[in-house]
Amino acid sequence: MPELPEIATMVRALRPRLLGRTVTHVVLEEGGLVEGKSVAEVRAALLGREIVGVVRRGKYMRLDLAGSVGGEWIDLFEPRRRNGSLKRSQKSRPLPPDGCLVVRRPETLAEALQIGAGDDWIHGPAIDAIRTAEKRGHSSPIAAENRVGLLEARRQQLGRYESGERSSLVLHLKMTGRYFVMNDNGQALPPRTRLAMAVAGEEDHLVFGLKDVRRLARVQLLVGAASHDWPADLELGPDALITRWSGIRLEKQLSGALPIKLALLDQSRLAGIGNIYASEVLNRTRIHPARRANSLTTAEWNRLASAIPKLLRHSIRHWCSLSRWIGPSVEGYGDFGGELRVYDRRGEACRRCSGVVRSMVQAARTTYYCPDCQV
Repeated sequence: MPELPEIATMVRALRPRLLGRTVTHVVLEEGGLVEGKSVAEVRAALLGREIVGVVRRGKYMRLDLAGSVGGEWIDLFEPRRRNGSLKRSQKSRPLPPDGCLVVRRPETLAEALQIGAGDDWIHGPAIDAIRTAEKRGHSSPIAAENRVGLLEARRQQLGRYESGERSSLVLHLKMTGRYFVMNDNGQALPPRTRLAMAVAGEEDHLVFGLKDVRRLARVQLLVGAASHDWPADLELGPDALITRWSGIRLEKQLSGALPIKLALLDQSRLAGIGNIYASEVLNRTRIHPARRANSLTTAEWNRLASAIPKLLRHSIRHWCSLSRWIGPSVEGYGDFGGELRVYDRRGEACRRCSGVVRSMVQAARTTYYCPDCQV
């Protein structure tokens, strides 16, 4: 599961690519992804909005959207242009009369995933009929008034929005979710895509999306006054990286009867640390993961308060050097350059003291530790 360093890296990579862009199209998996919202509600809340924030707390990412472009409806049916000129595919044949072409973006993910590498997202309302008529020397059978009707039907389907409204998407990748950004050039979306948004900038157009093999990722849509903030039902504690920790403050936050490993994993106490980094930070501070949190000494709390941000920053620096572009094929989160000392290394030598790494199960999760240096 991507943990705080991986999410922080993705947010840093996504922020300059998404901020200031306008959502022009949304395709969304039916049911299960956006909690309690229909596809139509999600589209109505996102279309035409500008992305004004890409922020993180713990393992969660939030996209903040606001306003509209001049308060007008974004016309998805205008012919697309690149660098001010028509695409090559549009130049290769005589264009139908003005107003006949429409942008036929896929309405479902199943349809979007079927778009081939040689296809494009620009099509006519009955493009085969148009081409047949052109070949026979006849005028296009699609009149401009039909296009007006298509636009009106589209507006009724998606719903209008008022200028100045705001909304947010709160995303959690869970076990196998991944974010991606790709050029909006008509290529097929990556397999297992559950959410994709076309976002337009001044010079280029991109697609931001979420793919998930096991379909565990979750998204919350917040609209109006409830947006641009973290939902209370997430019960997120202080961020493990942003918060300035001292031994005393960390002890107040985590101390109790729980084993220290489970206290670190409790997102309501400390947001961002998962199974991998909990095992690693306890090894670096020489603390046994099964010890009760209230048994730690002042010196151990001080070591833990110092080691947590140090480990997280070190991992972020590594991932930022590798993940300058979050593309569809970026994988392998968790092992920052083979520097993990104990996690997933049962039976191997501890990289801290050369003892033999062991494992045990805590709350249905595997914990890795070195019995020689963690007491």
